[in-house]
Amino acid sequence: MEKKEDFSSIIIIFFFLKKKKVFFKPLKERPDLISENELMNIFSNMESIFEFNYAFYEKLGERLLTWTTEKFDINIIGDLFLELV
Repeated sequence: MEKKEDFSSIIIIFFFLKKKKVFFKPLKERPDLISENELMNIFSNMESIFEFNYAFYEKLGERLLTWTTEKFDINIIGDLFLELV
């Protein structure tokens, strides 16, 4: 893969970790605001959301490389969602 794509992957991972640090950690330190169970319910699927978004980002990047105005298809990106679900 190109260096640009590798750099984008690093940024996405950094963003994911930053959000966890910015939101999860402060809430965990304040049990008077939110219970541990509520906190786990809110953040429990964060990793799977990240994995889906990353996979979609990769597929969308591949699609954009072959995108042409002559090739109009109803499934411009909808098929990518179906493929990843």
